[in-house]
Amino acid sequence: MLFIKLGSLGDIVLTIPALAMLRKTYPHARLSFMVSDSCEALVRRIRYVDEVIVTPDLGAGKSISQRVSDGITALKFAYSLRERKYDVAINTLRNPVFALMCYIAGIREIITFNSGQLDPFSTRRVPFDLNKHHMMRIFDLVEVLGVPRSSVLPPDGIEILQEDIDRATELLRREGIGATSLMVCSSPGGGSNPWAEMPSKRWNSERFARLYELLQRDFDARTVLLGSKTDTDTADKILKETKAKVLNLTGKTSLIETMAILKMSHLYIGNDSGPLFIAAAVGTPTLAIFGPTNASVINP
Repeated sequence: MLFIKLGSLGDIVLTIPALAMLRKTYPHARLSFMVSDSCEALVRRIRYVDEVIVTPDLGAGKSISQRVSDGITALKFAYSLRERKYDVAINTLRNPVFALMCYIAGIREIITFNSGQLDPFSTRRVPFDLNKHHMMRIFDLVEVLGVPRSSVLPPDGIEILQEDIDRATELLRREGIGATSLMVCSSPGGGSNPWAEMPSKRWNSERFARLYELLQRDFDARTVLLGSKTDTDTADKILKETKAKVLNLTGKTSLIETMAILKMSHLYIGNDSGPLFIAAAVGTPTLAIFGPTNASVINP
């Protein structure tokens, strides 16, 4: 069974309930997850996945020669999947190119969303309802296979190893945050992934700066900033604006280290971005700041 979802981190987290129920319904199935390299580490820690398949870089080139090269790469990649002999593909992407890749891979049953585009390769197409929560839309796909629905993120869906906790503990200890510290993790950046830029998702940096001051004043909390390298400018700006003692780990931790720190945190506060969804998935209380996206269809 091949499950296709390239990114982003938050969207992948919201597939976990469907993956859990898929595993429960088909306990002996081999479940492979196709993902982009930027989200590979997260998928490797999802308990219900047996195999991770990383897609090659298939971004549209700026020249004709680059686009031809991408097409040849995609074709070779699709043929390489034939040896795995998948029976079913669950394609969460509204792009018929991936249905074509599944067809080339020799997959008999290809379940996908009805994209409104020409797609002679998918065998089952389900409606795509923008008004449904993202988790429920994924269940629309797997329900075709008789999988029952669930609206709960499994508390142990993402596996955090003790060695991950140990490394994160040592990292925080070196920065003066010990076991007795009240730790609040926050990601003031976000709104950025390989497919889109949405800086409007970010709450005002001056407000984050003031919030961190209040957390320290009223609760003696240490705030730890997390995020990718694309968030460093936002974090640097906040550090200049706040009087709070903030530990800035933005762009300095691996995804696995970030996941472990989020697991250890007493609270997470942040924008609609990947760390929010990971925090929710590892059982950390979250306070999410949404806008302009509709929280009712994407919140974790």
